[in-house]
This record gives sequence, C-alpha cells and structure tokens, in this order.
Amino acid sequence: MVAPLQPENISDEYKELVTFESSHLSPEALILRNKEFLVPLEVTLDKSLRLKVLDQCGMACTFCHNEGTPVSADNTRRLDGDYVSAGKSDRVSIFLDTNGADFVSGTVRADQTLSDAVDQLTASVPFDEVHLTGGEPTLHPQLADVVGALVAKGNTVKITSNGERFFAVADALKEAGLSKVVFSIFGTTPAELAAVQGKKFSNEKFASLKLQALEKSINAAHAVGISAAANIVMPNLDHAERIMRVIDQFGDKCKIRILNSLDQGTESYEAIYELLATIGAEPIRVNVTAGASGMSIDYRLPDGKEIGFKQIRRSYLDGVCNDCVLKDNGCDEGYYGVRMYVDKNNAYRVGVCIQRMDLTRPLDQFVASSLPDMIAKHREEDYYNITNKV
Repeated sequence: MVAPLQPENISDEYKELVTFESSHLSPEALILRNKEFLVPLEVTLDKSLRLKVLDQCGMACTFCHNEGTPVSADNTRRLDGDYVSAGKSDRVSIFLDTNGADFVSGTVRADQTLSDAVDQLTASVPFDEVHLTGGEPTLHPQLADVVGALVAKGNTVKITSNGERFFAVADALKEAGLSKVVFSIFGTTPAELAAVQGKKFSNEKFASLKLQALEKSINAAHAVGISAAANIVMPNLDHAERIMRVIDQFGDKCKIRILNSLDQGTESYEAIYELLATIGAEPIRVNVTAGASGMSIDYRLPDGKEIGFKQIRRSYLDGVCNDCVLKDNGCDEGYYGVRMYVDKNNAYRVGVCIQRMDLTRPLDQFVASSLPDMIAKHREEDYYNITNKV
C-alpha cells in the first residue's frame, strides 16, 4: 500500500474512477457524496488471487454466480459444455447459459499439485494474497490445511463465507493463519432469507437456522481474533431498515460493507447515499485497488463505528475487455482480477472473468499466453493513472 494521497491531489483522479452520476440526490446526500472528493485516497496494487476451493454450498441463493462455473452436483455426469444453469439441487449459476464454461469444478486438495500450481502462477502473475471462495469454503473438510499451505508460501489468506459453518472451524482457521473472513448477508430475517432461496430451501425454519449460524460465526470470528467484514446489498430505500438492523446487530464485531445492486443501478446508488446521509455518516477514506475494478469508501458513524460502501469502478483489461461484446452492455464487474479453479481431474485452470469463462484455460496454457503480460501492464498503467507516479 502506498501512502495516502492528500485531498488536494486526488479530486480529478478520483472523479475519473466513479461510475455513478445522479441529479436526484437530496441536498444532504449530495453534500455527503461531494465530501468523498476531499478525503485521502489509498491505493493498493492488485496482487491477489481468487481460488475456488470447492463447489458445495448449503444454500441455494437465486442470484448466485458460483464463480462462473456450473453447479457440480447438477452437472458432474453431463458432457463437457452440455451443462444446465439450474438443476435438481435448486442451486444456480446465473451466467452459465452464456459464459462458455467448459468444465466442472472440483475440490482443492492441500497437496503437491496445489503447491506446484501456486508456484507456477505466482511466477507468471505475482500475487501475495489469496481469497478463498466456493461454494461455501467452510464446508471443505481440509480447509485449514489449504489455508496453512498457502500461508506457508507467504500469502495473506482470506475467505468469503455465508456463515453457515464458519463457527465450527474458526479455531482451526485461526491456527492455520487465516487473516480475514468476509461474510455475505443475504437476509436479516427468516422471511427475507427464505425469499431469495431456491424452492427446496425457501422455508423460514431453514432460514432461521442459517441466520443463527451466521450470528454464531460472526461472534466466533470476533472471539478468536480473525478480522471480519460483512457484505450486504441495498437495492433501494425499501431496504434501509434491514441495513440498519445489520449495522446495529453486528457493527461492533465486524465492518459492515454496503454493496450497490447491479440490477437496480442508479436507484441503488441513490438509496445508499440517502441512507448514509440520514444516519450521519462522514467519509474518511477512499480505497482503490489499482489493476482491478474493486474500490470502496469508508465512513465513520456518529457512534464511532466504521462502515464501507463497496463499489465496482471502470477497470478493463486491454486485449480482453476492449473488444468484448459485454463491455458496454451487460458487463457486471469489469476486470476484477485473476481467478484459479481446479477441475474434477485435479488439474488447475486460470481465468479472468466469470461472464467470459471461455477465456479460462489450463494453467500451462494460461502462463504461456499473452494474458500474464496484459495483466502486468494493466496493473502498472492503472496504478500510474490513479497516482500520477511510477
């Protein structure tokens, strides 16, 4: 991380990063948003990898992208490429019908194959942070071993979790060296959670158990000293009450990060700014990842809590994104970073976009392609463009 750039140096650069424009904000919300241009901008060069460790999940969220891959339970016995985006499991992979995925993901093992794959990819596209995804990573029977193997190579390791089982493995993950867990909150009441589940799981008794597990998991992360954040999407102002419930219930134990809804577009952005203005939030920092599309804004509340607004900014990988048919019509996340998968044969594959899984290729082919050089160039140029220094 470089030292924060001072406010007088960042206004023009930051304004080039944001994608949200609106003439419908209240005066209070507009004042709040304009204050974002006056706080320090912290720039981190992207050196991260997202590693899908397994496909299994104990939920069936109707909006799941499943890291771009088919749901394994529904597609393991199907011919390569002849996959279904929804099946008997009631889980979905929302981009599968159009993203060109041609393999079913397997389960990462803490073995020599993983070690060799990490070494080979690191030599090609340097990284020192690994973010474990799924499915639900905490259902992996040897997750602590995988974390330990990655930490032993000098990586900071984080995971995304829906909270259904993190509490059961928190101690082991702490011992293995896990640095952070990011919880995804899909509902704050049984009715809310049940409403976004597939038919088999859309009952409030099931949802109530999952919410109890989430609370236990957040408490467990706090108890063992693993840094925690919780992401929750705010589609519109009708969701203000549920966002406040999350802040009130968990804000002392983890950092709440509000995400805008891609489906609701400008309405979602406006709702978040109106909520932040209403609760007296003050921006304190803009965080940008140079070389990827992730960014966030940190705010301080009157009671001292910090919350975040996590966003996607304009960031495209030259040679891949520029000619993509989705770039100006349907691209949900731009270039978000490098992703690695393992298939059913324990062979590793690397990709750069969950909406363009046709770009995902076996590890050997990836490192021999032009993609590593494109990624290195993008990181350097994006960093320079944001900071105006080498």
